[in-house]
Amino acid sequence: MALQTSGAISLNDLHVEVGGSSGSNCSLNDSDIRSLISRGANTQQSLLEYYGQSNEIPLTSAGNVNGQAQRKQISASSFISSGGTLSIPSNMWVWSDDRTVAALTVDIPCTIINNGKIIGKGGQGGSGLRVKNLPHPTTSAYNAGYGTVNLGTGSDGGPAINVTSSGVTIINKSGAYIAGGGGGGGAGGAEGGYRVGPGSFNDGKGSGWPNYTTNGPQYSQFGIYGTGNGNGPSLGYGGELNQRGWYVSVSNSPNYGTWSKSYTHGYAGGPGGPASGEDQASMSGQGGGRILPGSRANSPNYGSSATTSYGGAGGEAGGNGNSAGGYGGSSGGGGGWGATGGRGYRGAFTSVQCQGGNAGAAITGTSRTLSNSGTIYGGT
Repeated sequence: MALQTSGAISLNDLHVEVGGSSGSNCSLNDSDIRSLISRGANTQQSLLEYYGQSNEIPLTSAGNVNGQAQRKQISASSFISSGGTLSIPSNMWVWSDDRTVAALTVDIPCTIINNGKIIGKGGQGGSGLRVKNLPHPTTSAYNAGYGTVNLGTGSDGGPAINVTSSGVTIINKSGAYIAGGGGGGGAGGAEGGYRVGPGSFNDGKGSGWPNYTTNGPQYSQFGIYGTGNGNGPSLGYGGELNQRGWYVSVSNSPNYGTWSKSYTHGYAGGPGGPASGEDQASMSGQGGGRILPGSRANSPNYGSSATTSYGGAGGEAGGNGNSAGGYGGSSGGGGGWGATGGRGYRGAFTSVQCQGGNAGAAITGTSRTLSNSGTIYGGT
């Protein structure tokens, strides 16, 4: 909060503005106080020069993503000194593209005033071969573990804010958001949707990342979810900032090669997709978006008898997959902001189903003071 612009002003007012304790010792020559008016050490100054000054530093943009001002995976100490105040403007997104790294790490004693949007990374959807929170194995593992525990479980969402210092205050203003990433949906059927490539596509990996298996690490990261019966592939992606999940489709036989792009997937959590059967690839879950608050996204049926599962809205868990009979079943939907992923249905002949990933926290780490008049999705 800025200092008063008229009337009485004291050295104690200046000290409190820079994060000092009221009534404690200080002087005009203290570096944090001098910094309010950009003065060097031992220079002449007057209290009147401090009228209207503020220790609050507004966060500036590092360039636009999808037209949105943004900063990715930042630390408070990169912008302010200990005891300072970092203000996030209302048009600013602070975000993460790595579910193990918070969008904002608060690593010094300070105050964070959020007027914008701070969001964690969503979890990856499970495949029939994938152990929770670990990479996909190679194709040599394809025949292993149809009933193995933890295969096909969605990975956890990532945190929005991680506090690693004492003396931290976070103020979430009206209209602002702090949102952990949603958990990935569990896989359905024996296998997830194929990962294919190579290619140059950039997978945005939104709140409900699609379900994938793999043909090895040399392959690029996009899901293919409709290639049976001679149809061209549809490639699913997570959305960028303020964007739904989307897909690129290729025209069918005999006129292959015409590409089109559609933003029709998840707003927050990505919806799941139905499985084909024990020895056939199920379709990938659709990509999640990065829209706040985001609304529920229903999954298309694609002719399966399975009840397909929705991607969650902000704070809403992803829908659970259901049986299509025999080995078939639909994958779970990705969780919305700060919510768990839905359970996938692996098949009627196994008791081991594929759980959704856990919700990412809105704020995690050491003890802090929180004042909230905005919206928070996820634990604090």
